[in-house]
Amino acid sequence: MSSVAETRRVGQGQAPLLFENRYQHADGTYRVLSWTAVPGEEHLHAVGRDVTEAREAAAELAQANASLKAEIGERERVEATLRQI
Repeated sequence: MSSVAETRRVGQGQAPLLFENRYQHADGTYRVLSWTAVPGEEHLHAVGRDVTEAREAAAELAQANASLKAEIGERERVEATLRQI
């Protein structure tokens, strides 16, 4: 869902949802901001927080987990072969 659509939905009084956007930083890198917005009487109140590092850490953890699973699978295969000897 786009930021405009989410803002419009929240502005109409519907329950807020988290949504994320990617922004280009002044140094040229991209940052991911996670937003929560709720309607007020006259304004839309929004809070954004930078989740770039958390997303990168989660991706690294997922990669490490996949590597470990592959290594475990290989060790189990080798152990099964050794048991047959």
